[in-house]
Amino acid sequence: MNFERIRQVSRQAEELRARLQEPEIWQDPALFSRCQKDLQELAPLADAYARWESAGRELEGLEEMLSDPELRALAAEEQQQLLRRRAEEFNRNHHRPYVL
Repeated sequence: MNFERIRQVSRQAEELRARLQEPEIWQDPALFSRCQKDLQELAPLADAYARWESAGRELEGLEEMLSDPELRALAAEEQQQLLRRRAEEFNRNHHRPYVL
């Protein structure tokens, strides 16, 4: 998987979202339509990547909880849920399944 390409798609989607909020773009229906179409193509992958990244940040946050004996069981359960969520996002947007 080429994460740099996925990050690039994500950045392009964010740029298009910002551009579509600019009042000037509404004055050019062809440009507005083209930007909207491009965003519709990029958004599913960009949104999935954002959810995948969010789950990764949450996993990083669990590291401290995993080292605490009182919170370890709760953190381990949360960790498994996040890992499943990440795998589901990956599988939803790729041809070959990624198995934990």
